[in-house]
Amino acid sequence: MQNIYWLMFIYLSMQSMDELIELMSQAAQMEKGALGLFFEMNHFVGIGLSIYIGYFILGVKTLKFGGAKQTPQDLKFSKQYKLMYNWIYFQFIWIWFCLLFSIMVYCMYKGINNRVARNYD
Repeated sequence: MQNIYWLMFIYLSMQSMDELIELMSQAAQMEKGALGLFFEMNHFVGIGLSIYIGYFILGVKTLKFGGAKQTPQDLKFSKQYKLMYNWIYFQFIWIWFCLLFSIMVYCMYKGINNRVARNYD
C-alpha cells in the first residue's frame, strides 16, 4: 500500500507540474519543448499505477489490520489503514468509471461520424 501512495504522489505531482508548465507556456505564447515530452511520459506511470491499484484491490483478498491481541495503538492504526484502503478503493472505482465513460464517448462520436459519413456518400 505504501508503494501505491508513493506512486500516486509522484504521478499527481508530475501531472500538476505539467499543467503548470502548460499554463505558463500558453501565457507566454511559447513552446513547451522537450520538457513537455518528459511530462507526457508521466501517462505511462498513470497506466501502471492503475494496473497496480487494480491488482491490489482484486488480487489481495486478506487484509490484516493487526494481530489477535490488539492494543489501543493497534486499533488506531487499523482505522488509519482502513481509511487508506478506502481511498485506494475509491481510486479503483474512479478508474472503472473513467474507462466506461471514455468508451461511451467513443461510441457516441463513432455513431455521429458514421451518420455524417453516410450522408456524404
